[in-house]
Amino acid sequence: MHEISLADELADVRAQIASLKDREAALRAAILERRGQVPEGRWSRVEVVERKAQVFDKSLLPPDILRDPRYWRTRISSYVKCVPVQVGGSRPAGPRSGLRPSRSQTHH
Repeated sequence: MHEISLADELADVRAQIASLKDREAALRAAILERRGQVPEGRWSRVEVVERKAQVFDKSLLPPDILRDPRYWRTRISSYVKCVPVQVGGSRPAGPRSGLRPSRSQTHH
């Protein structure tokens, strides 16, 4: 069994999440297209629920306020970006194919 680096595992997890989000969107669209009239499954059923919420629309503010630096704050956040180290070539599939985190990565 091969060990997988934190970077490779994170990239694999993000790819799986993106695939799941795509599938979720397709299922959601199919359910909404049928106006929620979907037969119950073996373990689940769906309900389409509408929610009403008030939202703040900053585009309605006067331009003078939008340009005034007194109303702006700078916020710094961190984001972990996955960058391929090899262009082209094949790479092994993710954790489901027998790759596992290395021991050094499982300890804090």
